[in-house]
Amino acid sequence: MVNQPEQRKQWLDRVRENWDERSDWWDSMSEENAVSADRAVDLDRTIDRLRLQPGDTIYDAGCGSGQFALAFAERGLSVTAADLSPAMIEHARQHAQNRSLSVDWRVGDLADVLQRSDRFQAIHARMCLQLMPDLPRVLQHFERALAPGGRLFTAVPGANSPIYSNHWQRFLPGDHRGMNYVTPWDLERLLNHFGWRIVDEWSGNDLTGDAMRLDEPELRALQTNAFTWAIISERKDSIGRSLGGFVDDTLRDRDVVTIAANTPKLSGVDQLRRVAAAVWSTGRDVDL
Repeated sequence: MVNQPEQRKQWLDRVRENWDERSDWWDSMSEENAVSADRAVDLDRTIDRLRLQPGDTIYDAGCGSGQFALAFAERGLSVTAADLSPAMIEHARQHAQNRSLSVDWRVGDLADVLQRSDRFQAIHARMCLQLMPDLPRVLQHFERALAPGGRLFTAVPGANSPIYSNHWQRFLPGDHRGMNYVTPWDLERLLNHFGWRIVDEWSGNDLTGDAMRLDEPELRALQTNAFTWAIISERKDSIGRSLGGFVDDTLRDRDVVTIAANTPKLSGVDQLRRVAAAVWSTGRDVDL
């Protein structure tokens, strides 16, 4: 990882130049993808797992030419979107104007464009973290901008994704392509290290799959072969403030769940009573 300011600037300058040059091609491809058969499924799952309602705020980090940001705006969300490439944002602004949609567009480093007053119910960082020179720094800025109980969407390429087909070239002298090659399991461990809890994840190859039920060998095989891999996470220290969300995650598509509790702050029985009350509030029968 690059953590010196001058090195970080040089890295981001290379990334900006690369995506400015590719912006027309990217926009054309992204406009086609935006009306593909599976886009609505992708958006439905993303918005559902981020627990968003119309009027909620979302930060679309690395928004490219704006297709997801505009889709969020069409679904009634209040959207702030940023990209390192001015050419990408120019495309995005034009699309927004053509569709009479309002988005707060920003140009620059995905961390630096965040303002002290920004508080979002969700942050959406799709296929951009692999381009960042200092992932811990970006995640720390995301944490500060996320409202209590908010959730983070991240997506990176699978280890064998064609996006990483030239990863071997990083060993060559003068490799300046500005790619950190973070894998899904790298990102999982980074998130855990910095205090995030993963609540859902899935392959871009299977938008309705439930990777949370897989054992580790199955999970790693899927992550290796995925074109993209999505992870939904929330701050571990927010769990106590969002017990209802914990219950929703735990009981999703399950008829029976076993919960064990043990902490020095509350007895196991006291914890189970809290969980049982939250389960009961969802309309389910509870035996304690």
